[in-house]
Amino acid sequence: MRFRRRPRAGAVCYALAIAALVAGCAGVIGGPEWIEHASGRSPDGGGGGLEAGLVVVPLVVAIVLALVGRVLRRPVPVAA
Repeated sequence: MRFRRRPRAGAVCYALAIAALVAGCAGVIGGPEWIEHASGRSPDGGGGGLEAGLVVVPLVVAIVLALVGRVLRRPVPVAA
């Protein structure tokens, strides 16, 4: 039985996961009020919900993409 891998698709998923991880970490480093400091406005009324979403969503996306990349790089049996 032969096996086929999809390394290019897995590598793309890994690259996107790293980019999402960097975006999420940038939100963590920026602190809970970084949008107010950067824009001078408070789009969420000062509650911090927007900032939390901008940290949590990229981190979840990074985890999902890393798992998808791992699945895509796994050998897949190919009919002979």
